[in-house]
Amino acid sequence: MKPAVEIPLPQDESCTRYPVWVYHSQIIVSAFCFALSTLLAKFAQNDGASSSMITFMRFAIGLGGLLGYMGIRQTKIEPRNPIVLILRGVFNLIAVFLFYYAIEFTTITNANLLNMTYPVFVAMLSPIFLREHVSLREWKVLAIACAGIFLIINPSFGHTNIGDLIGLGAGFTGALAIIMLCFARQSNHTVTVLLFLFGLGTLLTWPAVLNEHYEKYTPATWIFLLTCGITGAIGQFAITTGFKYLSAVAGSITGMSRVVIAAILGLIFLAEIPTWNVVIGSGILFGAIFWLTMFSQKNKPT
Repeated sequence: MKPAVEIPLPQDESCTRYPVWVYHSQIIVSAFCFALSTLLAKFAQNDGASSSMITFMRFAIGLGGLLGYMGIRQTKIEPRNPIVLILRGVFNLIAVFLFYYAIEFTTITNANLLNMTYPVFVAMLSPIFLREHVSLREWKVLAIACAGIFLIINPSFGHTNIGDLIGLGAGFTGALAIIMLCFARQSNHTVTVLLFLFGLGTLLTWPAVLNEHYEKYTPATWIFLLTCGITGAIGQFAITTGFKYLSAVAGSITGMSRVVIAAILGLIFLAEIPTWNVVIGSGILFGAIFWLTMFSQKNKPT
């Protein structure tokens, strides 16, 4: 039976230019950059910056760096399947904004943790977008994963943290972005994918920052914004190149290291101590994702 959560690779892994561990390493680099970007975003928000401004800076800095790279390398782009490229950019923009918006209300550990639920949503959405069968066993594992998510959010009447719900929304839209990324990488160069992503992100967020109260920004605010944008852009480039020869689920399981990094940064710099329900819920969630990944690899055609 074909695994339900396996997404076709752009090329066969045996034909990769580098060993597969190199691409996993790029995912780890992206995880570190994204976690650090979250911490810097929290500092920027505490200093008066809005989530819209943080999102704009991430895409604008990424676009500037990419255009500079393209100019030096004299890179030409040949977009193929532009609808997928546009959808990738739009879903990624929504996911990034929701992610930064979530940390206004919740811890950076919870924001990263709930954002990393996207492998679960990839599996759930695979019958719709990939026309793949999800077995009864896999649905049971997905139900267990949902129980872990429920524990993390810890909903109760009048006490649910809105930031946790927003973070979960970022995970859902992130899953759509990852699915579109895997399709886009089948026929497009990394530079093309990133150009659409950074370009659309910059264009669509620009109107939202026109009325920003820049007079209230301190030098520290700008430093936080710039470093947040730089680390976020580096993370975006690393995750895009890392997924070149990795399936969505295989790359996602490596990317879960981001939660551990974010938890360490939150503990050191923000004194954020995870509660018991977050620890147990994350253990259940990661266990379910790990099982899905191992099942996928075991049933992968040879």
